This record gives sequence, C-alpha cells and structure tokens, in this order.
Amino acid sequence: MRTQDYLRQIEKFDAVIRNKQERIEYLRMSLMGQGIDYSSEKVKTSPRDRLSSTVSEYLDEEMKISQLLKDYTHKRNEIIEEMEQLETNHYMVLYLRYAKHKPFKEIMGEMGIAEQTVFKYHRQALGEFENKFGK
Repeated sequence: MRTQDYLRQIEKFDAVIRNKQERIEYLRMSLMGQGIDYSSEKVKTSPRDRLSSTVSEYLDEEMKISQLLKDYTHKRNEIIEEMEQLETNHYMVLYLRYAKHKPFKEIMGEMGIAEQTVFKYHRQALGEFENKFGK
C-alpha cells in the first residue's frame, strides 16, 4: 500500500461512519413513525412483526457502528501517532491534509507558508513517513 493510500484510510473511515450514522438515523425515524394501521393489512403478518424486525435491524446497526467506531478510533489514533513522530512541519502538513481533510490552499494559509513550500513539505513528509514506517 502506498503511503498516501495508508494515510487516506482516515478519510474512508470517516465516510463509512457517516453512512452508518445516516442508516441508524433512518432506522430510528422509521421506528418513531411506525404506527399500527390495520386498514391496508391483507397479509397474515402483524404490524408487530414489522416493528420487531425494524427494532432488530436498528439494534444490529447500532452494534456494528459501535464496533466500527472503536476500530476507527484505534486506527485513526495509530496513524496520527505515527505522524507525530515526524519533523514538525511534516507532521503539520500530513495531519492537516489527511486527518483534517484540508486542501493544500487551506494548509498554506494555516501554516503561513507558500504553496510550493506546502508541496515540498508534503513530498518530504511522505518520504519520511515511508522511511520510518515502511507504509
């Protein structure tokens, strides 16, 4: 795995977590909106069956996201701890880019350095990271 791909895992974890949270919110809203309307009931399943099925799915998703959050937090912290071992400017560029998901222009402004310097630090930081961690 290339160094950039390794660091970009944080971005993927963020997206997965957001999607899971949206799914849980959807299920929560489904549960809140479930009433018992017998007028359209033409099959032998009861509204209670649908409700218990939705509750079960909700609880399964809650457990999955809980575990995912633990895994995500552990991996994110591991990657950031590796970044922290780099030279200060290299750490800042990688942290802002991969953990904070900032574009190079914003990094430039936050660090108060020229665009070329940001690119140089980024390139050097990736090299330093790969040399130290082989990732």
